[in-house]
Amino acid sequence: MKYYDGLDVSQQTTSLWIVDEDGRIVAEREVASSPDAIAEALEPFAVASAGLETGPLSVGYGMD
Repeated sequence: MKYYDGLDVSQQTTSLWIVDEDGRIVAEREVASSPDAIAEALEPFAVASAGLETGPLSVGYGMD
């Protein structure tokens, strides 16, 4: 099954939503806004693609 992720990044925390290929939410997480914390939260799901809420913080995650 394919999983997809949506991220909402703020200075302190990042909210993550994992949905399956049918659009059902399978997980919701709030983690520290660091690449390591985000990667750890996503690892169990083998995410096929991710959507990032863009803003000034997206530059720090290689999305510029």
